Amino acid sequence: MINISIDIKSDFIETIKLSGHAESNEKGKDLICCSISTLTISLINALTEIAKANIKAEVSEGFTLIEIDEQEKNKRLKSDILTKSFMLSVKGIEEENPEFIKLNITEE
Repeated sequence: MINISIDIKSDFIETIKLSGHAESNEKGKDLICCSISTLTISLINALTEIAKANIKAEVSEGFTLIEIDEQEKNKRLKSDILTKSFMLSVKGIEEENPEFIKLNITEE
């Protein structure tokens, strides 16, 4: 199962943590895992290249951690659009495949 934790503080996503594997099919044919991986790498690239956000990203086999630092308002708004788009996409995949993905959203 893929466990995804999203921490929101003051209406902004600050941390995204993913761990595990969907195991919905054999390695290389697992479309759920591929979908989440693609969304995650696209998010990291967009945050750094489009939003020019200050992020810390740790990526390893079966684990990803993205931390978005406090930043100026313009960058923060771009980051917010990108991260909330990611969250909506993951929610959609979870709704269709609840046996393979667990999304936990924490708001402060």
